[in-house]
Amino acid sequence: MKFKSVAQAFDEIEPISGRLLITQRLAELFKEANPQEAGIISNFCLGELHPPYIESQFNIADKMMIPIIA
Repeated sequence: MKFKSVAQAFDEIEPISGRLLITQRLAELFKEANPQEAGIISNFCLGELHPPYIESQFNIADKMMIPIIA
């Protein structure tokens, strides 16, 4: 699955306030993904790059990380 598809789904979900509608759209997204991709998408939904048990330290200040990612 391309990241563009995930980003588009998140853009569709962002303005939705209803929990059931959000869950429905996420379910559609997970149906399109394979098991490995589903794990990555789950982490993105939580605002993380990796699961909490995998420590990722960049040793860069938050304000410096924003332009790097952008």
